Amino acid sequence: MKYVALIRPPKELLRTISKFRQELPEQVRPSHPLGPHCTLVSNYFYNDLEPIMIEHLGRIRVPSFQLTLGKIDFFDDNSLVVRVEPQLQLQQLHQSVLDTLNEFLNKNQIKPLPEKYRSEPEAVVAFQYYGSCYVGARYNPHITIAQTRLQHFKKIKTRNYFGGYSFEVTNFELAKKNEAGWETVKSFSLL
Repeated sequence: MKYVALIRPPKELLRTISKFRQELPEQVRPSHPLGPHCTLVSNYFYNDLEPIMIEHLGRIRVPSFQLTLGKIDFFDDNSLVVRVEPQLQLQQLHQSVLDTLNEFLNKNQIKPLPEKYRSEPEAVVAFQYYGSCYVGARYNPHITIAQTRLQHFKKIKTRNYFGGYSFEVTNFELAKKNEAGWETVKSFSLL
């Protein structure tokens, strides 16, 4: 089953994102069904092991931290995102969640590594071990705010709309996709 560990922005930032999206061209669609979020890890994990996954994720000990936003950018061929400034604690949380969930990885459900990454040795190794090439040193934190095409992204004039905005991360969530859509499984507090 598809799971995602994520950080949700505070309500104030969600209102700002909503206001910004209203100013975008009509060809820009809302983001992910989970709403704007910063993905820590996303992959297929064994659903029948969910209680153990929850128990293990509850053991993660990372202190709360400030997350600072950067510029608006285009990501992964179809996403309008706000970059997240490099942050040691965010990287530590990502790696802790990644390592914790890796033992529950269901490699039978994972799609093959996209062709465009097959010539990158670091991406190939990450994919072979974690089932994703967006992990570890290749983790690219951002908050997806909309779906669009590159030609529409190029029309967006304000790239620093969220620059310098920061918020405290005090928890992360585990969500899963089922027949009805996405549901939050559990929220985990940071130290």
